[in-house]
Amino acid sequence: MPYEYAIIHLFSNVPWALGVTALSWPFMTRLDWAKLCTIIGVAIGATMPWDSYLIRKEIFSYNPSALFGYRILLVPVEDVFFFAFQTYNTGMLYVMLTRHLVFPSFLRQVSTINRALGMTFLVAFTVAGIFCIWHGGRYTYLGFILAWACPVLSLQWLLAGDFIVQLPVQTLVISVTLPTLFLWAVDIFALQQGSWVIQVGTKLDWQIWGKLDIEEALFFLLTNMMIVFGVSVSDFAIALTHGRLASSPGTIKAPPSYKNILYDFVRLPHTLDDDFVACIDESVCRLAVSSQSMYIGSAMFQGPLRIDLIMLYSFCRIADDLVDEAGDRKKASDVLDQCALELESRFASKRDCVKQGHSKYPELTQAINNLPATRLRIEPLQSLLEGFRTDLRFDSKSNSFPIHSEQDLDNYAYQVAGTVAASMIELLVHHFPCYTHATNDTVRHETLAAAETMGRALQLVNIARDIERDIAIGRVYIPTTWLEQEGITPADVIRGQHTGSVDRLRERVLIKAQEYHDRSVPALATLPVELQGPLRAVIENYMEIGAALKRGHRSGSVKKLQLSFWRRLLVTYRAMMA
Repeated sequence: MPYEYAIIHLFSNVPWALGVTALSWPFMTRLDWAKLCTIIGVAIGATMPWDSYLIRKEIFSYNPSALFGYRILLVPVEDVFFFAFQTYNTGMLYVMLTRHLVFPSFLRQVSTINRALGMTFLVAFTVAGIFCIWHGGRYTYLGFILAWACPVLSLQWLLAGDFIVQLPVQTLVISVTLPTLFLWAVDIFALQQGSWVIQVGTKLDWQIWGKLDIEEALFFLLTNMMIVFGVSVSDFAIALTHGRLASSPGTIKAPPSYKNILYDFVRLPHTLDDDFVACIDESVCRLAVSSQSMYIGSAMFQGPLRIDLIMLYSFCRIADDLVDEAGDRKKASDVLDQCALELESRFASKRDCVKQGHSKYPELTQAINNLPATRLRIEPLQSLLEGFRTDLRFDSKSNSFPIHSEQDLDNYAYQVAGTVAASMIELLVHHFPCYTHATNDTVRHETLAAAETMGRALQLVNIARDIERDIAIGRVYIPTTWLEQEGITPADVIRGQHTGSVDRLRERVLIKAQEYHDRSVPALATLPVELQGPLRAVIENYMEIGAALKRGHRSGSVKKLQLSFWRRLLVTYRAMMA
């Protein structure tokens, strides 16, 4: 069939490329595009001479009627497009599957045995490939594949093997296996159509799936490994730069360019402080378990900003958990007093850390030490602690319910969430210091006020979601004045009475949350475009919980109401596309 090779692209590789592009488009960053373009260029540059040599030696040939007829170094242009399509499709799949990962958390030092074993394995196959070429005959094509691919894999392993072995195995396997199986099926079809032919006598004549030569199967497997490992090397370089920036004091002038990242990769050591990396890893795990909405949303932020945000959230989470799990008010109050003292010490010196050996609560001390203190203000965090103290004033036995009025509710929502939003804005200012929200005081104050209001909105959603869970521990965050309007008291709510009234008041809390949300959204337009999508993703994931509550979904007395993974993914996709 005329132009059959191009038609194969049209009905196989092109749809895959369009599909992964459509799925990934709103999440892609300039660094993602840079590393994909780099690996595509490297793939074409590395494959062209090899493919040209095989064609010249007549190990590999094409049916002239299946081609357009244009060639580069004897290689049909269709093959050049194939190299680009395969690299793009496999690379995009890997980028899509690793979007949620915080790469600096995979920078721990690992045993040199892993690197040595991997290198030994790859060198052995390189030698085997050279031997096959020397032997010739049926081993020729196999030898050229091994002798070409394994040295490249060896170099990639040498550069980033310690990083690669720490990445999730399932992600790596899917990234390699899925496109490999797809290309096996495409290759079987092409070989049956006679679009290209492997010279008889240069191959083993062993087939899998009944028709696919073992050499072709190995070629697609190894090339997809090269693509995934190649993008992983870029991710390793990016992770090192982002980790260094996140652990450094002061303002970060601008997100690092891909060029600067590669320059740093060449000239600087390929290590980070193990304790800092371990803290990132623990903080990421804590975020993934305690707040799926925040975890999904944080994946949209990039670079050192994402690490700073995770460290900030980790501190908030640890402090909250220590207070909730203290067992009695005296111990909980002691936790808050200790936290306040250590925060003052940390922010007074900015760079000096509190010694964990002298702390009653080492986990809390570590979280405080990891706060990017030079890029934060202490006042919002002190207000956060006041919000935790409000929680300690609840006592259903003595009929003590501190959220008496709507103003009390507003104040509490500000203390436990508006302060966190304000701290986020402080971080944005230091990571994007050249934008209007950082250089114009009026815009900055307006943005800060809007962020605090949005924080209140999200906390009100949390309160509406967790009414049953809070009742179980003797807390009622619905204002007492609202309850009185329904003819009930907080004690009635604790006893499980008047659920209809509680549901009506839940709706009232959600309406108030929506009002705050709508009032704050326009301020997003003053932020850098790189931040607007990620912030929308965090916000809309929370607001979708409110929408689910309005539809009648409820959390139990123990487990929080959570959106399904696919629902959260859809909400995030829409937010990033907006």
